Amino acid sequence: MPDKMDGQSVTSYPLAIMLKWRSSLRFHSLVLFICVALFACQDGNRRGKPCTSLRLAVTTSTRDSGLLDEILPPFENQENIRIDVLAVGTGAALELGRKGDVDLIIVHDPSAEELFMQEGSGSRRASLFSNQFILVGPQDDPASIEGMTPSMALSHLRTVSAPYVSRGDDSGTHRKEKTLFKLAGIEALWRDCIESGRGMGATLIMTHQTQSYVLTDRATFLRFKPKVDLRILVQDHPTLGNPYSAIVIREELRGKENNRGANKLCDYLLSPKTQEIIGRFRSGGETPFRPLKTREN
Repeated sequence: MPDKMDGQSVTSYPLAIMLKWRSSLRFHSLVLFICVALFACQDGNRRGKPCTSLRLAVTTSTRDSGLLDEILPPFENQENIRIDVLAVGTGAALELGRKGDVDLIIVHDPSAEELFMQEGSGSRRASLFSNQFILVGPQDDPASIEGMTPSMALSHLRTVSAPYVSRGDDSGTHRKEKTLFKLAGIEALWRDCIESGRGMGATLIMTHQTQSYVLTDRATFLRFKPKVDLRILVQDHPTLGNPYSAIVIREELRGKENNRGANKLCDYLLSPKTQEIIGRFRSGGETPFRPLKTREN
């Protein structure tokens, strides 16, 4: 009768140890395989994983116009890349680009855009589309500015101290306003002016509530027209041009794969198909955006 050890025969005990050892070997082999796979995955990520999301800073006027709802979803579906939109003023969008907090920006201040490129913050700049600035005010136009030139209208508003709402947020619209003020010989806001510090849509609502005058872009006004008791009083003047550009942030600030994704998005925005969508986009029964020929630097 074989000796017993913990309820097992001496002859069967080594066999149990062997079986346990084989099981342990398989387990450790599995662990080793998983570790190698994870390392390879991490190493692949270091070499550049596919871009799955992009951060896009746009002006509030671009967002409030509704255009992005038309042009971004097809790109997201086609490339399987999510676009996270940050709607801010042009000044803030440019600053986000400088800090490397976004991959691409859409702004409308040509002189500031040129400086941004000269600084080396952007790797690519392309003309995208144009809109138009307009002066709007109460239906009865108490200051009687309808039909005047922008300079004459603003000068008259100051003279009669008419209520006026300024964005006051360093947006492209606010920067255009300051340029128009300078042309009109206006150095500062007058007594009956309000600074909204908000986006274009919210500023239009405030203008409606106070029955004031305001400088806005046509596209946003057309979208908000059903909500506000205001009408266009000054328009179609050379000083009211409103071109937009797309700028890709340089690779060193956002990484190779994000830069590649941003260039894909820029290519998509400039493609004939997307430019056609922009040209066909309607708001308030009008087509407020004019696609621009591809011009890059």
